[in-house]
Order: sequence, then C-alpha cells, then structure tokens
Amino acid sequence: MKVSENEYRLFFSIYFPLLYYANDYFNLYKNITSMEELFHQKIERLQKIRNAIFTKKTVFDSFINDNKSSFTKNEIETIKLWKDKGCLQQLLFLKKKNESLFYNISTKERIELFGLMDDPDNIPILDTWPIILKTALLPLNDKIIWDGIFVITEFVNNELIKDILRKEIM
Repeated sequence: MKVSENEYRLFFSIYFPLLYYANDYFNLYKNITSMEELFHQKIERLQKIRNAIFTKKTVFDSFINDNKSSFTKNEIETIKLWKDKGCLQQLLFLKKKNESLFYNISTKERIELFGLMDDPDNIPILDTWPIILKTALLPLNDKIIWDGIFVITEFVNNELIKDILRKEIM
C-alpha cells in the first residue's frame, strides 16, 4: 500500500529539512551545504544521517525550536510524533500470494506498512523472501510508513522467525 499524494507531500516537506538540519546538528558531512546537495547524496549518506536522528533524538527538539522551515502546527505535531514513536526497526519481510507481510522481529507483531512512492509489493529487490530489513518506521496520520531507506541484513534463522514463517506459510 502507498500513502496519498497529500501524505507524500507532507512527509517530504518535513523529512528532507529534518535530514538537512540533522546533518549540521551532528556535523556529519560538511560538503552538504544546501537542500539541493542533500537530494543528490548517496543512499548510504542519507542512511547515516537518518540513523543519527533516531539514535540521538535530541535533534528533534532543536529542529522544532529553530523551526527554520516555518512549519505549521500540524507539521510540528507530526515531528513530535516522529520523535516519540519513530524508530529504527528490523522487520521480517515475506510475500504470501499477492500480499506483502512485514513483522516486527522484536515483538512478532505484523505491521501494516505504507510506502511513500512505491507500494512495497512493487519493489523488485523485495521479491526474494524471506529477508530482514532495517528501516525507519514513522507514524503519519493514521498509518505507519517507512522512509524508503532500508538495508537488507543477514537472514538469521532463529526460532522467532521460524514461528512467523510456520504461521504464514503453512
């Protein structure tokens, strides 16, 4: 599933300014001096900035207080939700018939996950399953979205994952 056009615009109107701000806040890449330069960075750099945001969430408070982008009250509430409920998470991903399934590895709970530009069902790299993804999960309105930046990690064949697979495949 994919978010609406308005949710897509809302996400990117906040997320890229947050990444740009966080890059300066954490002093990660000095050569990123504009939003335009941020857009052209390799995914690994964006991932490093994103991981810093969710590892040291103090950046959210500074970002809100500085409010250099003149965010609306609604946008600031979204940012606060990201601070409180956003997280880096490992997910088990598998496809079952015409459905993509995501499971939070630490809780064994199934997550209904929405994509921003692509429905997760249409991402070719996810055709090989089961796989473990590490990504950021963020609340947006009444949905849980991922930021589109993910790393496929090594598949660990542990009992928790076996339980999920048994339940879904059999």
